[in-house]
Amino acid sequence: MKREVFFALLAATMLAGTLLRMKKYRFTPRRAVILAFLLLFGGVGGTYILGYLEVGSWGNISYYGSVFFVPVLMLPFSMIIKYSYTLLMDYCAPCGIAAIAVGKFHCFLNGCCGGRVLWQNSMGEDVVFPSQLTEMAVAAVILAVLLLLERKGRHVGKLYPLFLIMYGSTRFVLNYFRDAELVFGVIPTAGILSLAAVIIGVVWLLILKKRPAAAESAAKGESKKQK
Repeated sequence: MKREVFFALLAATMLAGTLLRMKKYRFTPRRAVILAFLLLFGGVGGTYILGYLEVGSWGNISYYGSVFFVPVLMLPFSMIIKYSYTLLMDYCAPCGIAAIAVGKFHCFLNGCCGGRVLWQNSMGEDVVFPSQLTEMAVAAVILAVLLLLERKGRHVGKLYPLFLIMYGSTRFVLNYFRDAELVFGVIPTAGILSLAAVIIGVVWLLILKKRPAAAESAAKGESKKQK
């Protein structure tokens, strides 16, 4: 898949993710489009920045750059539009995992981020773990879970930390089936980032639990405006 086609598909995914759900979050079409492109450019920029930090040269990407950078980018945006930060991150969570699914499809077509050799068949051919397709399928399941929680109105203001925990934990396991070098011979670099995602998600939830009045009232306040 050409890079231009990939970015067009990614942009379409972000636009669909924001426009189709804008009524639930009381966004205007204009504001939803702005959010979509913030997610697109902020997410893509984050993947390249973290990729550079990992290897020391431009061109490499790391999906965790998007996962970690988007919450930082959304903080000033929520202040500018005077909108609940926790609810805005609920809005962003399904878009984030959908973008990862699209990215893994791109990896599959381009042959990157491949899996480890599991065994050799009777013809002496390597049987490789389908890393890209498996991670894409896992991302689709996480997306379905987030949309279900959103639809049922459960865990309002907590979808992004739940996304961090679900993606980080599943990716940590799948990292061992990818053809990647191990840090200190023990854990892949992405495994360290996966642990960081889980820890951040857990700490985020603990902070929300200690400050339920501030977090939930702001989120519910925005929800009531929809009625």
